[in-house]
Amino acid sequence: MISLPSIIVSLFAFLFTILLVLWRPRGLNEAIPATFGAILVLLSGTVSLTDLAHAAAF
Repeated sequence: MISLPSIIVSLFAFLFTILLVLWRPRGLNEAIPATFGAILVLLSGTVSLTDLAHAAAF
């Protein structure tokens, strides 16, 4: 079961990533906020390395 703090961190990571991708301050490459958002979701435990391996296998 996913805990409430993990859900909040994941939601924050998603919204912040979308904000930076759409806003693109100073021509920021879209990959940079997407990478940081992905790392944040991994560190929060919402997505495990096993989940990531399953997704990469497709």
